Amino acid sequence: MDLHPLGTIVLNCRSMLQQFNSAQVSHIHRERNSVADLLAKNSTSNTHGICYLHAPPAFTTEAILDDIVGTARCRSVRDSDVS
Repeated sequence: MDLHPLGTIVLNCRSMLQQFNSAQVSHIHRERNSVADLLAKNSTSNTHGICYLHAPPAFTTEAILDDIVGTARCRSVRDSDVS
């Protein structure tokens, strides 16, 4: 079975969700969850594999405050992505 490059992660998440009596998954646009977006972008340059953080990295401070007060950030779109 051919999977999307993130297919294994999706399958692992589905497997873990089955261990809960009740769970809900919902989509939140990156503009409303700046911290997750920054962490995801930063993870692509992580060469250490899985990384457990005991405190938020300094580069997320502004995004944390934005998320707390509900400030949405604009999404950057490349010209090649617009038809």
